[in-house]
Amino acid sequence: MQNILMMKIIKHYGSQRKLAKALGVTEGSVSHWVKAGYFPPAQAIRIERAMGNSAFRAVYLVAPDKEGA
Repeated sequence: MQNILMMKIIKHYGSQRKLAKALGVTEGSVSHWVKAGYFPPAQAIRIERAMGNSAFRAVYLVAPDKEGA
């Protein structure tokens, strides 16, 4: 589920580069997150706020062991 949501977020922004710019990180960071299959908790919260959509809640975007981090 996380990878599907990641791809929807990237599609919303238009590219990994544009998502990286919106988050103030490098494109390499976004690429790393995509390969890992989850966003870091702080970035997941930023994405949730920016997207304003319950389908993109931060808890769905982070690795299960990072939910409380």
